[in-house]
Amino acid sequence: MPFHVFLSHSSTDKPAVEELARRLAGEGIQAFAARGGLEAKRYAWGEEFRPGGKYMATTWQGLFPVTNTTEDGFTGTSPVKSFPPNSYGLYDMAGNVWQWCSDWYRVDAFTELASKNVCCDPKGPSESWDPADPYTPKRVVKRGIIFVQSHLL
Repeated sequence: MPFHVFLSHSSTDKPAVEELARRLAGEGIQAFAARGGLEAKRYAWGEEFRPGGKYMATTWQGLFPVTNTTEDGFTGTSPVKSFPPNSYGLYDMAGNVWQWCSDWYRVDAFTELASKNVCCDPKGPSESWDPADPYTPKRVVKRGIIFVQSHLL
C-alpha cells in the first residue's frame, strides 16, 4: 500500500498535534525549502505549470469541488514521492495537501514585515488574528492542492 501524507486530525489527536506544531518550520523556512533554490518563479518548480506536458504535483482539474477530471493521475491525494523532488531533494512541497507552519496566522503579517523591510527568515507574528474568525487561534497553512481552471493555462 502506498504511503500517503497525514490528512486530518480530530480532537483526540490534540496532544500529538500540539507537539508537532512546536517542531514545524516557520513560514519563511517552509517557503525557502519549497522553492528548492528557485527565486521569483510562478510555481515551486519553475515558470511552467506543466513543463513538457508533465504534472509536477497533485492538482485539481475541473470544476471545484464538483468534478475532478484526474488528469494528473490521482482522484485524491497522491502517494508520497509520486512527483520529482525539488533541487534540495524534498518531495511534495507543493500540491497534494496543505502544510502547517509554526507561525501564527495574521491577515496583516506581510504588511507589517514589509514596513520593517524584513527579507531573510522573517519571524512570524506573536499571536494569531483573523478578522473573519477573531477568537480562533490559527497557524499558517501553506501550499495545498493547486486549483487550476483550464482557461487560465
